[in-house]
Amino acid sequence: MTEPDPTSKLVELIRAHPELSTITVIAVTYIDLAQQAPSLVDKLADTLVKLKETNITVRCGGRLGDTTQIARALDWELDEYLGSDLAAVKDASVSPSNEHLTISLLSATTMKYSLCNPDVFIDAVNRGLHYERFDYDVAKHEVLVLGACIQLSISGSYLRSQHDFDAPQVLDALEKIKNVGVVKHPQGQRLLEVRNLVIFYLTRFKIWIRLRFNRPRIMLPMVGKFCFLSNCTRSICFRFLFRLFL
Repeated sequence: MTEPDPTSKLVELIRAHPELSTITVIAVTYIDLAQQAPSLVDKLADTLVKLKETNITVRCGGRLGDTTQIARALDWELDEYLGSDLAAVKDASVSPSNEHLTISLLSATTMKYSLCNPDVFIDAVNRGLHYERFDYDVAKHEVLVLGACIQLSISGSYLRSQHDFDAPQVLDALEKIKNVGVVKHPQGQRLLEVRNLVIFYLTRFKIWIRLRFNRPRIMLPMVGKFCFLSNCTRSICFRFLFRLFL
């Protein structure tokens, strides 16, 4: 997967060994490589997207039925491994070696590329926003919050469609986190400022809904605002990640 485009070789591997265990190895390799080099996460995710599009059938041995499409197998494996890694916060340092932060980046990117179901990650975001409800060491609260902010910045639009994602509650939680001063890392504080852009988005979106049927021309300015917001939130997130990981 470190080659410029490893898709053809991975397809050959899967066709030679069309089993769930092969997909497991690919998923684990994807996670390991992304943790070693976070700057390559988009390239790695794009490789998995190309694999999904091949529609190869793999044998599962009963876990997902006798056989399943590669897209479903990848979804299953990524959900399982990323979900498990997000639940285990071992390191309290805001540093490039912090596994929770790199896995948060990876899971958000994986969600952005529609490689797995957002359901598995909403719990991690809730743990970060409501850290006081969970039995985590106080020293790890900052890392939990930043992990949630990374996911909201990169893939918030995907999370927003989940039934248990409540935007007003997210805004309240981010406001409380800022006021309490949980985040000490300077770039982490910049990342937390994404809440202001989320408020901007929600406010304008509500105005657009109210005026939509009476003044349809408001739609074009709103689309521009949405694009501006998307660029700004990603910019804040990646400035933090650039200084931390790259």
